[in-house]
Order: sequence, then C-alpha cells, then structure tokens
Amino acid sequence: TYDSIAKSKIDEWYNNSMTRYTSKLEDTIWCNDRSIGNGNNNGWIANGGDLNTYLYYGAYQRSNYPSNNTSAVKNKPSLVCTNKNDAFTVDNGNGNQKLMYPIALLTEDEMILAGNESYLKNGPDAVFWSMSPSHYTSIIAYAFYFSNGSIFNSDVTSNFGLRPAISLKPGLPVIQGTGTVNDPYVVE
Repeated sequence: TYDSIAKSKIDEWYNNSMTRYTSKLEDTIWCNDRSIGNGNNNGWIANGGDLNTYLYYGAYQRSNYPSNNTSAVKNKPSLVCTNKNDAFTVDNGNGNQKLMYPIALLTEDEMILAGNESYLKNGPDAVFWSMSPSHYTSIIAYAFYFSNGSIFNSDVTSNFGLRPAISLKPGLPVIQGTGTVNDPYVVE
C-alpha cells in the first residue's frame, strides 16, 4: 500500500540518473518473497496467538533455519516467486505491476547465488540491504543485508546502504568488457 523509504530513495535516484536507459532495461520480476516459512511459525497466528515469538519468512528458512529441524531446506536459494502479489514489475503481466521503474534491490537468495567473492563485495564498507524480509515479532520487522561477503539480518531501522539492481534486455550488443568485476561489460 505504501512505498518504503528505500523504494522512495531508489525511485528518486532512478528518476534523476537512469530514465534515459529505460529502453535498454528488462521489466523483470523483483520478488519480495513474503511467504511464511513452513513449520517455523512458532505458534504465530495472524489474528492473535503468541506475539512474543518470531514469524519467519521463506528466505530465512531457505538460508538460515536451524539445522535441527529436518524440514528445513538450508542454503537452497530460489529464484521462484510463488505469490504474484510479491512479484514486483512495471508493466509485465506476470507480476503485480506496482513499480514505477524497472529497478529494485537484490533478494537474499540472489545475494547467496552471487557468492562471497562477487561484485557485491566492493570495498571494506560494503553494507547494504536486500529486499528480502527475514522475520517479524509483534513490533519489529527484520530484513537481510549484505556485509563484506556475508549475509545477516537486522531490524529495518538500521541505517545501511542501498544498492539497486537492474536487468538488461537480452540481445543488447556488448561493445567491450569481459563481464568480470575488473572489466565489466559495456553495452551499446
């Protein structure tokens, strides 16, 4: 219903810096997976119940769920967005069409797939939010963030950076670069 501060800042930056490149960008699905982790709601009931326990989301279960639970799918990132309400797009009919611009934050799953030595690890102060929720208590929401090659979670009032991501349209001519951190692609 309401844009987050992070989304407002990303939209402002895109409007000021990226609109001339929109024709080169894919209207991809940016998945803000708010699915509830299977079997790990600790008694949480949406309309009441024990509000002093955490409500864990799907991304938490895929990456960080306690190993003593046999139903856990630990370190199994997914690029599947099962709920159309969580599939943020601009005009793409496969998503919810709630974005103003084709840009978002990476998910926690995408950060895992990028690996510890990826382009994400850029300098000693590389600390920035993902768009993936981790867990929630009765009053505090937590989300995942990236810091120096590792992924953690923190309450959403923490002051971390934002690194928006885009998807290039397929078939754009590459005019130079090898696609590495030190020699990125340059497209026409």
